[in-house]
Amino acid sequence: MQVNYPEFQCKMIICGLKILGKDHVQKQIDDMIEGMGYEELKYLIAAYDMVNEEDTTPGIQEFA
Repeated sequence: MQVNYPEFQCKMIICGLKILGKDHVQKQIDDMIEGMGYEELKYLIAAYDMVNEEDTTPGIQEFA
């Protein structure tokens, strides 16, 4: 894309769904690391959705 449009940039948001459990979230992280490569990890930003419906999903501490 940048060959034809050098100014083009893209940011990606990857979301691990808490309701699917810790294994799903870990797989999302592992796949992202594999796709990015270790040099690009310095640009990684991780965040948590602090609005957690703990009656239907595991608590935040499960994913910390």
